Amino acid sequence: MLNKDFLVYRIMKGRLSFRRDGLSLFIKEPDPDLLYQSIDIYESAFDRAYGSGVYLKDEMLEFMYERDFYSHFDDIDMAKLKKDLEELKLQAFKNFRNQSQLQGIKYLIRQTEDRMIKITKKRYQFDHLTCEGVASYAQWNWIIENSTYYTEDETSYDWDKISIGSIVSIYENAAIGGSDFRAIARSDAWRPIWALGKKTGNLFPRPSCSLTKDQITLTSLSMMYDSVYESTESPPDKVIEDDDCLDGWFIEQRKKHDRNKLSAEADNLITNKKIANSGEIFVMANSDEEADFVDSLNNAQAKNIKDSRLNQLKKQGEINSDMEFLDMKLNMQMENNRAVMEKAKGN
Repeated sequence: MLNKDFLVYRIMKGRLSFRRDGLSLFIKEPDPDLLYQSIDIYESAFDRAYGSGVYLKDEMLEFMYERDFYSHFDDIDMAKLKKDLEELKLQAFKNFRNQSQLQGIKYLIRQTEDRMIKITKKRYQFDHLTCEGVASYAQWNWIIENSTYYTEDETSYDWDKISIGSIVSIYENAAIGGSDFRAIARSDAWRPIWALGKKTGNLFPRPSCSLTKDQITLTSLSMMYDSVYESTESPPDKVIEDDDCLDGWFIEQRKKHDRNKLSAEADNLITNKKIANSGEIFVMANSDEEADFVDSLNNAQAKNIKDSRLNQLKKQGEINSDMEFLDMKLNMQMENNRAVMEKAKGN
């Protein structure tokens, strides 16, 4: 990563300065007005491409499925990798004090991320050939064309020596990555500026509605780190400074929140007078973890009944009525016996 101080000032200034072919130029981050104007460029390019018979993104995906450039198995793999990545980051947080264990987990995280990147590239390999891809390319070229200036007098560049495509490449190669943004957001170069800017209300030399994409990203991340530092369960600095471990902490907090929410819902059901004495209460779960938690709410007797019913289903293959379950038959028999005994006592 480049010097954090340099990146902080670049983001605050809202421009990327560079030299090319003896020229000193800068690209000004597009403001809302320019972005709004670029919509017309996008729509015009889209209409021309569509009129020429270029595929839409959905049509391209179907073509890729048909020709085995991409498959539904890739979608399944991606879904599994996302779950694996979440679990690995959770383990990274739980093992942040064990460096040898943590390094092994990080290795698996990088491998998982690499596999996800490969699938993503495979999924979007022909996007530039779609109507949406052609339109986005035209729109972005127009934005760069109208955002590049001479450094000396800040007049618009006339494009007499350098192609727009080469400037687009410079801009894309200079993009700040996610991990770099996070490092900047918690850096000593930025935190004092952020703290002062929040108090004075003039963090950037423009209103919030005109912030650049990078400024919005840095502001959002700074707010995120504020919430971490101010949390009653704030993790150690060692966790905060490690992206993988901090992601794991967020996952743990989310899971804890979900468990507490589900527990509260279960308590409300159990204490609800209308259903408190019900033989069975069904609670919907949105994930395997939630299902496990709901299952843990069963007492020993309920778990035995559940296991008995599952075994009966496996043996019989089909149950047409609750009354066919062995436990229900046993309960019915006990109720009949009790009724007979009460009747005998009455006589």
